[in-house]
Amino acid sequence: MGQYQQLIINSATCSIVLTVPTALGQITFPLQTVETFDFNDKSSGELIYAIGQADPIGNQSNENAYDLKITLQLGEISVLLQVCGFTSAIQIRGAQIAVAALLGGFAKSYQFCNCNSDSSSIKAKDKQTLVSTDWMAIGLGV
Repeated sequence: MGQYQQLIINSATCSIVLTVPTALGQITFPLQTVETFDFNDKSSGELIYAIGQADPIGNQSNENAYDLKITLQLGEISVLLQVCGFTSAIQIRGAQIAVAALLGGFAKSYQFCNCNSDSSSIKAKDKQTLVSTDWMAIGLGV
């Protein structure tokens, strides 16, 4: 069996960078406390049928969607929002979110991202408070 270690992407080798447009220009934040980064790239498919055929004669894709979810420390997002002059992550519009692994050659850059939800729960005796943000992008960059 061959050596496949270089194909394994460990979360410790990943970096996530958020670039936010503000009234003062673009501000770039290398995110430090991300607990989860979920991404879902999907395309809506449609089967094409013809009269007299039980099986489809084709498979076409229509629209694409790029959904992301980032969970990080409430303190980090609070500082980020203060620097940008915002009070909620849902005020972030047209951002870029890039994720890359230092080893393994993995990289994705989501363009024109809007944050559509910013939710958190502060609980008694918890050692940390996380915020969950949901994002939608209009495309992938290079």
